[in-house]
Amino acid sequence: GYTAIRVTWTKSAGATGYALYKHVGTKWVRVKTINNAKTNSYAYTGLKRNTIYKFAVRPYKVAGGKVAYAASYTSVSARTLK
Repeated sequence: GYTAIRVTWTKSAGATGYALYKHVGTKWVRVKTINNAKTNSYAYTGLKRNTIYKFAVRPYKVAGGKVAYAASYTSVSARTLK
């Protein structure tokens, strides 16, 4: 879209949920935590037109009251429409 990008990912076996990040400047900033392992997409809204953004998805699992994040994550770049 003009000011939104929908990011979709493959569900991770055994995940409790997903942490979603947007690359801002030189670092990754967490913008959303999805506490549902069945969810596999998220729409980032309020973005600037004709701009390239970089996003990442990192699965996590809750076990024994502790949260463990995957050691690696998948990132993708996308541009909003003009």
